Amino acid sequence: MKYLVCFRPGEYLARKIESTPSTTRPKLGFHSTVYLFSADSRNEWEILERLKKIKFKKFDVKTLDCCCFDEDSQVLKLNKPHQLTTLHDEIVNTLNGLVITDERYNKYIGKNYSPHITIGKGSQGFDTTNRKLIGITVPVVNLEILKKEDVWRKIGNIY
Repeated sequence: MKYLVCFRPGEYLARKIESTPSTTRPKLGFHSTVYLFSADSRNEWEILERLKKIKFKKFDVKTLDCCCFDEDSQVLKLNKPHQLTTLHDEIVNTLNGLVITDERYNKYIGKNYSPHITIGKGSQGFDTTNRKLIGITVPVVNLEILKKEDVWRKIGNIY
């Protein structure tokens, strides 16, 4: 089963993204992945319990650039504040032993973690020179925990 820990960009940035030509809202909505992983669904209760024990403190990130990511996603690159990298590493370590090794996801963890907000699918027609989405501060007030069955469904929060 696929799981995702992410945060949302907030209403202000979401409205600005929606007004940008050639962006197609992802099925999951605008989000920033903190950790994407596979795990046995029989361990879901343990996953949620471990994640809920993480001490979350609000912080801000800032949009840096528009680009294409992983060949098929339109993204806004984010700065990498200490709070975000620490949170990412803590989530990865907290779930150690429950996560199924999957090279597709492992290449994006630890020092390779590249924070960004996914704002669309497909790169055709996406204007990577658009500056109206750059330099925006995004408050990170909580994390969402999602599970993919037929569609992504929220199963918890980290506050």
